[in-house]
Amino acid sequence: MALPTIACKECGHTNEGERLFCHECGSKLDRAGVVAHQHEKEKKAGSPEQVQERVRRVMRPESRFMHGFFKSAGRTLSLSALTALLAAALLPPRNLPEAKADDVYSDAPRAALEMAAISRMPFERQITQEEINSYLKSSVRLKTTGPLENILKFDRVFTILEEGSLRVVLQKSVSGLPIYAGAAFGLKAGGSELEVTPQGMNIGRLNLPASVLGYAKGIFDPVWDSLKTERERMNAIGGVEIRKGALILRSKAAVAAPAPSVAPAPAPAP
Repeated sequence: MALPTIACKECGHTNEGERLFCHECGSKLDRAGVVAHQHEKEKKAGSPEQVQERVRRVMRPESRFMHGFFKSAGRTLSLSALTALLAAALLPPRNLPEAKADDVYSDAPRAALEMAAISRMPFERQITQEEINSYLKSSVRLKTTGPLENILKFDRVFTILEEGSLRVVLQKSVSGLPIYAGAAFGLKAGGSELEVTPQGMNIGRLNLPASVLGYAKGIFDPVWDSLKTERERMNAIGGVEIRKGALILRSKAAVAAPAPSVAPAPAPAP
């Protein structure tokens, strides 16, 4: 707040409140009004201790000011987190295989799976991610039914193979916007039935824990149902190994066969 002006008693000139002498005639100014103004200002503000106490009250967590501050900050953070999650869910998963319109149908996955399941001889075959996705394109054809029939369109099912992890991804689209839902598994064969270990789920690039898969069962059931024969064959193979970009299938005889012995190196001549 600005100081009140001071009128010179000698010449009547109006001076700024900070002056001690008249700017016009140089006479000493009567600052009684300014001093009274300062005292009134300090009285309203209170002592330094009172000012500090008011600040402390304002900054307490239970004060109305701080409650409003934290409430506003919480809303901002929640909105930011929700926006980030939504953005991640709309992004395509990493290592997304290209959707080719001119894919040549590959029967290699079916043939290799059948041989690994029924062969009594040691059998081992590698099938690539590209071969698997080509096979799935021709084998899995789903159609959306119900209220979303004219809105939600099925595009394709494909796999993403990483070391020790097979991810099955279902791609649908809404008005041309692709939406991806995937489930990752670890596989272990050789027992009476294929051992499947859920590793997690994803919506776009939003990764979710494996526990969520139980609630998303209905999303992937149509895919599993369309691959019933292939799943039964997988239960009968001897071994499976997931590598980056490829799947290794082995017959039970190949798994049971002893590893070839390596002859010891001859001793050096004396």
